[in-house]
Amino acid sequence: MPQTYTHTFDTPLYKGSITINIGLFIDGKWVDPVDGGDRIDVVDPCTGKVITSVAGGTSKDVDIAVAAAEKAYKTSWGLKVPGSERGKLLAKLADLVEQHGDELAALEALNVGKPFHMAKMVDIMTITVQSLRYYAGWADKIQGKTIETNENKMAYTRHEPYGVVGAITPWNIPIAAAALKIAPLLATGNVAVLKPSEVTPLTALYFADLVNKAGFPPGTVNIINGYGSTVGDAISRHPSIRAIGFTGSILTGRKILKASAESNLKKVALELGGKSPTIVFDDAELDQAIKWASGGIFSNMGQGCVAGSRIYVQEGIYDQFLQGFKKSAEVLTDATGGPFEPGAQHGPQVSSLQFERVMGYINSGKTEGANVLIGGERQGDTGYFIKPTIFTEAKADMKIMQEEIFGPVCSVVKFKTEEEVTEWANNTTYGLSANVLTTNVARSIRMANNLEAGSVWVNSGPVVDMAVPFGGFKQSGNSKEFGQYALDAYTQVKAIHINIDPVDGGDCIERFLQSTWFLSTIAAKEVVQQKLLNDARDDVTVRGRYCHTTRNLKRVKNIFCPGCSKSHWSTSRSARVYLHDVGTMSMSPRVELPSAPSGHTEAPVHGSVELSFKSQQPCPELVCIEFGTPIHVKLPHLSGDHKVSLLQK
Repeated sequence: MPQTYTHTFDTPLYKGSITINIGLFIDGKWVDPVDGGDRIDVVDPCTGKVITSVAGGTSKDVDIAVAAAEKAYKTSWGLKVPGSERGKLLAKLADLVEQHGDELAALEALNVGKPFHMAKMVDIMTITVQSLRYYAGWADKIQGKTIETNENKMAYTRHEPYGVVGAITPWNIPIAAAALKIAPLLATGNVAVLKPSEVTPLTALYFADLVNKAGFPPGTVNIINGYGSTVGDAISRHPSIRAIGFTGSILTGRKILKASAESNLKKVALELGGKSPTIVFDDAELDQAIKWASGGIFSNMGQGCVAGSRIYVQEGIYDQFLQGFKKSAEVLTDATGGPFEPGAQHGPQVSSLQFERVMGYINSGKTEGANVLIGGERQGDTGYFIKPTIFTEAKADMKIMQEEIFGPVCSVVKFKTEEEVTEWANNTTYGLSANVLTTNVARSIRMANNLEAGSVWVNSGPVVDMAVPFGGFKQSGNSKEFGQYALDAYTQVKAIHINIDPVDGGDCIERFLQSTWFLSTIAAKEVVQQKLLNDARDDVTVRGRYCHTTRNLKRVKNIFCPGCSKSHWSTSRSARVYLHDVGTMSMSPRVELPSAPSGHTEAPVHGSVELSFKSQQPCPELVCIEFGTPIHVKLPHLSGDHKVSLLQK
């Protein structure tokens, strides 16, 4: 049986016990890995001690989860469930997350190390709850377009789900990142196989039970703990997963793209890293600029893809800004502590690996000649705490100016002109976001237009809005989250063409041909006058009056003229048959028909036509055979051998 873990909190900010399942969530049930799997330690970043160990899956577990998801998609979700019903379930899930906000925030704070109040206010209430509610509202509004082409055609599009969608989420905002993928993919009718980060899986596991409580069909959401090299790779390569959403590093994003290319070319939506600039002009409101710059880099201990780690300040206020900015870092340093300590605003890095990575960048900056204004070292001797760090005198080609650090480390650089700072800001392979602080409206618009970034905030820091798309340029990603644009990652567009030409097939294919010795076979609907049994459009010719071909016509006989009491022609040959006015039938081999009897050239044909044919495909719904005055015959969808006798009305 899958194990559970109970954690008891006895802190000034939160008291209580929380029990979570620590197995795999597949088909609405908690299960153990098929082969036993690995146990993955979950570590408290404040102490470095193990909190618990969760089950780690393998590719076999991914196979089982995908099978459960496919079954759910085909039987109890997808387009079988109206969008309004999908929306109701998402709204109910949002309510449950809100009701359990304290528990989720406590687990998030414990696992990530971020302050409890930040986890609840930002991760749970602002992003997770709002994203579920926002996309609940979109569930019954997934609409295509009617496209005008010409008066004889109606064309429209449908936005359809992919089916099984993989989601791989990061460790910095675990529950929020999961919701930003789960909500739009469920709203659009897809089903999910989610791999949370092996570093921070606790809130995803708690979330799974809320999915069940909300009433989602089993298999709609499946959650597989595991490492990227096993579970992540299996999701990226699985042939039945049609699309995947990933948030994380450029390196891993490339691996997922490669795995998709080597498997089934699944749709891959990437939200990757950044090296965001914060640009402060002389005319900016200084206090506001310091506040937004500080929050932009030090929030969540610098562990954010939008972290403004390159801060450019115009020379006229550079010294004043630097003095105030340093003071803000000092305040944060003094407010460093565990997530449940009252007044704590700055916590640890998420893991020992991330701690060593960030310290490596700090040491690199020192080695390359940048000046440490404040910080530049660990704080305390327990856990993974790093002091907020500010570099000055950094050069554009230094690692700390070019690579994503993902920690509380930034560089402040002086600039002179708008043109100069624009060039510097764009001098990176990233293009996720940028911040501009100025009171000059025209300048703010110019800067926003010229910066190579998917999001630009003017006179604020990176504060997201659920209705506004978020996603990067260049190597920062290829897709959008938030807003209506996020739906594009989880839908595929189908175009539908309908012929409504009353002459060429739109009105039940009524044709009135007035040629004397004339046979016309007219197929219904899509391929008008170009199809009887199989497609023959490449054989259609028009010579004076209309003529037609059929590929599978086996025998046409007994076109009987009472004027001379003779059958003028018959054939049992297949292949091409062309009927012109009177006198010639072209086929292989060519057969010459006798001329029409004297006096019959313009006279209507009377008699019967018998068609014997073998259908390789279902027959058209409607076939008209007309000679002289119209004959209108309806045939059902048939296949096989048929004989049809047609008499003129």
